[in-house]
Amino acid sequence: MARKRGKEASFLVRIWQEPGEKEGQAPQWRGTIEDLLGEETHDFHDQQAMFEFIQEMINKWIREAGQEEEPNRSSA
Repeated sequence: MARKRGKEASFLVRIWQEPGEKEGQAPQWRGTIEDLLGEETHDFHDQQAMFEFIQEMINKWIREAGQEEEPNRSSA
């Protein structure tokens, strides 16, 4: 687990474009997210994977703090 100061985390996000493997193929976006406090690096191959990783980290911190992911809603 990343070392955290309170509710803080720091990430370095690198994003780059690679040419398509075949002629005429669209370029592909690639990237890494480095957890600067935990010294871990995670690779991703598309934008959705990057967003999913960040959301998973936030959900993990919420669970560790003993909070619900979504506020409880009372039914009327």
